Amino acid sequence: MDYGIIYESFIQKKADESKSRMINTWKKRFMRLTSDMVLVYGKSKDDLDDSGSGDMKGLLPLSKGIVLKDGKESLGIDIFDSADVLLLRMKAMSSTECQQWKDHINSSIDKLMNM
Repeated sequence: MDYGIIYESFIQKKADESKSRMINTWKKRFMRLTSDMVLVYGKSKDDLDDSGSGDMKGLLPLSKGIVLKDGKESLGIDIFDSADVLLLRMKAMSSTECQQWKDHINSSIDKLMNM
């Protein structure tokens, strides 16, 4: 992938409820929002870079129907689709980063709405 980076940082991510796990803990992940409006994440920055091991853990293409909500926990962000299905649950590492993620994701959704 050679898309421009809009924003990136470490976050904590939790699997959605569709995953059958005995314990669903928060996991530290490196997340990136790319200029093609996709959230990608891996264990480290190297996992997302072309020169790295390429061990991407997941991705979420943003779309017009995406809705951002405050998470249940402090610094939490929940991302839902238009049918109110939870797609991604994440926590920022600081209040500044939480606001940055919200601003950048909302801005990307706004761009999609105006396409």
